[in-house]
Amino acid sequence: MLVRASAGFLVLVLACGPMIATSARAQGDGSAMAETLFREGRRLMDQKRFDDACPKLAESHRMDPATGTLLALALCHEGQGKTASAWAEYSDAAARARAEGNKSREDAARQRAAALEANLSRLTIRVANESASLEGLEIRRDGVVQPKASWGMSVPVDPGDHRIEASAPGRKPLRLEVKIGAARDSKETLVPALAAADIAPAPVTPAAPSPAADSSAPVAPATQESTPSQGGSSGLRAAGWVVGGLGLIGIGIGSYFAIQAMGKKSDSDADCDGNVCGPQAFQDRTDAVSAGNRATIGFVVGGVLAAGGLTMVLLGTSKESRTSIRLAPSVGINAAGFSLQGRL
Repeated sequence: MLVRASAGFLVLVLACGPMIATSARAQGDGSAMAETLFREGRRLMDQKRFDDACPKLAESHRMDPATGTLLALALCHEGQGKTASAWAEYSDAAARARAEGNKSREDAARQRAAALEANLSRLTIRVANESASLEGLEIRRDGVVQPKASWGMSVPVDPGDHRIEASAPGRKPLRLEVKIGAARDSKETLVPALAAADIAPAPVTPAAPSPAADSSAPVAPATQESTPSQGGSSGLRAAGWVVGGLGLIGIGIGSYFAIQAMGKKSDSDADCDGNVCGPQAFQDRTDAVSAGNRATIGFVVGGVLAAGGLTMVLLGTSKESRTSIRLAPSVGINAAGFSLQGRL
């Protein structure tokens, strides 16, 4: 039901056009479009074509928010019978007018809001405890999410049909319809416990025909059972080659010091009688012992790394292609090295 607006209020709303036009010239194309939409919406309102006028006024206000446009939109929604929307817009326009210092607009907007408030229709959405406790529960009214704080509250709504939807993870969605009367109607709707969603059965792969049933059917080539493990095996092999390479370097260093030790030992033999040596021969034998110790360390560390690297390579190789070869360090009193053991 349309609440008749006073003549003074109509004049106030229709006088908003020149102010918006000035803003449009100052701000550019966006506001110019907002001004055009405002004028067209006002023209349609004069013809009582509210359903056509309101969307244009709403878009004008969205593009260039203005108190005058908001007042016109409220008047248009009032003409449509959307009393709750008009009441909210009048209240918002009154607050904006107060901030702008426009007393006449503020008073007019508050009068219209007060006139509508007494006849507002209201809707209360209650949620059953079983649903309210669900994690991720979402309640929508006409597609708009309703905050949890509003559940159970009597909220002004426009007269007409309203759609209530409830959804939650793992639950079947629910949809309710409620019709609100034109004036002072009050309705409640309850969102019951949501049923658990149906779990679709896993798809069943048809069994391949047996050779006895159809000996002419082609047989698919066998594939590896665990494809994802190939990436890990490849990484293990790569790491094995790196570790094995470091082991070979260690063995090479050990070989270098072993040759140096043998050279020093040979140099000392010319100036030694048994274990009795001259000063230089004594120093050569001392250097030989030191080089021999380093060679031993190089052989042991290098052998261990090489053995570990080879083991990693073999573990990273598919089961069918693995060998039983292993690399074992060999350390003696006068020599050190490594040996391959096993069979291919």
